[in-house]
Amino acid sequence: MRRPLSSLVVILALMCIRIAHAEGGCPPGQHSQSGQGWQTCVPIPGANSDGSISRAITHIPSTWSPMWGAIVSGGKDQIGISSEKPSESSAIAAAMDECISRGGANCKLSHVYANQCMAVIGRPGAAAVPSDASNEQTAISDGMSKCAADGISGCWVFYSGCSLPIEVPK
Repeated sequence: MRRPLSSLVVILALMCIRIAHAEGGCPPGQHSQSGQGWQTCVPIPGANSDGSISRAITHIPSTWSPMWGAIVSGGKDQIGISSEKPSESSAIAAAMDECISRGGANCKLSHVYANQCMAVIGRPGAAAVPSDASNEQTAISDGMSKCAADGISGCWVFYSGCSLPIEVPK
């Protein structure tokens, strides 16, 4: 008796199942579109041919803005340094202000640079030697080498830093 009852349950279950149609038989990346008396497949907006959806990455165009730095000297202990300034004149003005605030009465531009790194190497009994390069470590290394090539011992890194260009959206 159990056998006919289980067969009846299976038949009833099969009758209740609807058959699923996948997008009207369209290939991956397309969906069906139909109207009165017609049906076709059209691409899914933003889909690739394999059916995956591509996400458009919006890239905002940009430009690079130079950054400036300057070194101003007003004597043995009076020095002014600026970095990461948007213009040559603002870099010089900031360094000049720092030199004057340190007591420099006769501050003069020693070095100005843009889009690079700078190291000021202190030398005993002599003026500091600026050294610029594409990265801070190279600027330091080059400055120390210049000092050693001059036959001076006891040189030290007085300052190192970078004024590299910054990306700005258009």
